[in-house]
Amino acid sequence: MAALTKASVVLALLAVLAAWHYFPPVPEGIVEKGKFRGLIFSIILQDDLATVAEFLGLTTKLAFMRAMQKVLEVKLEDPSVKVTDTTFAGVKVRLYEPIGGKKTGKGPGLIYYHGGGFCLFDVNSHHHITFHLAKTLGVTVVSVDYRLAPEHVYPAALDDCLAATKHFIRHAEQYNVDPSRIAVAGDSAGGHLSATLSLKLSQQNFTPMPRLQALIYPGTQFVSLDTPSYRQSGHVYPLTNEKVALFLSNYLVGDLSLVQTFLTHENLSDKFNSSHYADYLDPHLINPNIPPRPPGKKMSADEVGLKPKGANLLHPYISPLMAEQTDLKQLPKTYIAVCEHDSIRDNGIFFSKRLEKAGVQVQLKHYMSGFHMVFQLFGYVPEFARFEVGQEMMDDLVFYLREHL
Repeated sequence: MAALTKASVVLALLAVLAAWHYFPPVPEGIVEKGKFRGLIFSIILQDDLATVAEFLGLTTKLAFMRAMQKVLEVKLEDPSVKVTDTTFAGVKVRLYEPIGGKKTGKGPGLIYYHGGGFCLFDVNSHHHITFHLAKTLGVTVVSVDYRLAPEHVYPAALDDCLAATKHFIRHAEQYNVDPSRIAVAGDSAGGHLSATLSLKLSQQNFTPMPRLQALIYPGTQFVSLDTPSYRQSGHVYPLTNEKVALFLSNYLVGDLSLVQTFLTHENLSDKFNSSHYADYLDPHLINPNIPPRPPGKKMSADEVGLKPKGANLLHPYISPLMAEQTDLKQLPKTYIAVCEHDSIRDNGIFFSKRLEKAGVQVQLKHYMSGFHMVFQLFGYVPEFARFEVGQEMMDDLVFYLREHL
């Protein structure tokens, strides 16, 4: 009897631990709590299965996660949209061309870069997003299937996006698109790529520049994981601080050697903290109730020396938030969407502040019930995984593009 009692206690403890592990507290402000619990349970379970598979030598965690993403792909077809897989300047892309309807001359175009921490997802995972944009807006859409890390480290993804973007703009008329009415857009890592390639295009004096950029919870700086949102939501799935560090390390150096550097803030030297670069991460910009930090000393990136493993974290193509004001001034009008319960929320807000100061027209949308990845969870996904805030984000993006393209 005593043995049975002990077994019952052990099982009860295991059940409590499992519940704590797989069903962490839902942040206040997330509206559809039941759906969120189900989503987070599936993500944590996937992570655990990936860890076990790697431990057993069956596959790597990343390969397992990539295989699992195939299960979630939404396949869509419609006679009103012609979908073609092709290459632009040697880069794989998926082209969406609306068919039929009244055409009065050349129309606008959109180039989309998918998210996934530079390591996951592809044009298939984001097919429902790009398909919806093409069909709803009636515009030609290009979805770029850029190379992923860690197999292809920085700047491979940026190079691919830049090459495909230049090709489409230069050959826009071939697709009945006005080259002066092309937008760039992306979510998460894709938002980062949109911002960095816009910077690079302007610095190269490329014309015509994209008419606008739409950045959905973008990663705009790889310098610090020590901001209010990282502290507030760094434990919130699906994008915990550990995941951010893993993605950044894989993207920048092709392995996990920088994970602890990012998580422990080892890279934040006294020189950085006393430099003008730290001003761009001032918590006062997020919460005006916090006193502003004293202005930092103007320094060059080389003086600050923020180059773990040779990755220059202050380079504007790695951290566009750290770009010079004169370069930001050349960027097109910008739409930025951020989610309250997202570890990288502040990156989008910080970037919007810098763009506004540079004189760029910016619209910032802050979704108080949103979380990272929710933009993907709209309309076409199964009802149990569909979030109202995801649909709201998509509707707002469509409205903005329709008004400004």
